[in-house]
Amino acid sequence: MEYKEEDNQLYWSLRNWPSEIAQAEEDNRKSLSHQESKFQDQLEMEKERFQKELKLIQNKFREIKRFNLYESVKEYAMETQNLKEQIEKSLEQVKSFNEREVLFKQSVSEYNDLNELGTDFEPYNKLWELAIDFDLDKQDWLTSPFLKLNFTLLDKKVSHFSRNIILLLKKFEAANLDQAFHVTMRFKEDLDDFNKNIWIIKFLTVEVMLKKMTLWKELFQKCELNPLEPNDDLTFKVCFINHAEECFNGKKRFV
Repeated sequence: MEYKEEDNQLYWSLRNWPSEIAQAEEDNRKSLSHQESKFQDQLEMEKERFQKELKLIQNKFREIKRFNLYESVKEYAMETQNLKEQIEKSLEQVKSFNEREVLFKQSVSEYNDLNELGTDFEPYNKLWELAIDFDLDKQDWLTSPFLKLNFTLLDKKVSHFSRNIILLLKKFEAANLDQAFHVTMRFKEDLDDFNKNIWIIKFLTVEVMLKKMTLWKELFQKCELNPLEPNDDLTFKVCFINHAEECFNGKKRFV
């Protein structure tokens, strides 16, 4: 039986395939090993950079613990929110590290300092979240038209603030965190000051504006103020912010 030249070439080509396949496998193995080494080096560099970032986060938290001016609530709340986001981002970064460490069969890194920082930071974050929420709500309640105010919701929010302030005061006092305790007390005083007028807001939103418009003129007469015509734009701040205490002191008989 005669073989054509192309058959002979095919035969010898097939004979060489196993060695060629083995060489290709070896090349791929070396390439994969090289890529894995690069990924591991990248992981180590990220972890080193993360340690530096963690120190910055710890320093920022020390700064937040020294916040002592309740009147700076807007600035403090923004900085606290930024730190909260940094902590959350760092926790996600740790998850990424651990997933890759498992993939590379490395020991899983633990960042107990970060976990502890997150726990210690939580009451401070709660304090300034509540404080900015109350600050914004208070401005809204004082400047929104009476007819657009939902007193039931307002009352629930005030109760929410009050409950959480008490919890924070207990937590800060138990941990001997005097500075945080005093700032929270200042927050409580601000809430208490607002609470002094909450019955007035209820009276104006529920009794006068919705039920007994005839009380409107009598109210101004008792306050010895020039009466304003009731309309959809009247707010507590416009009507009484400069006269609330003198007008309503001893006049709760209206309610």
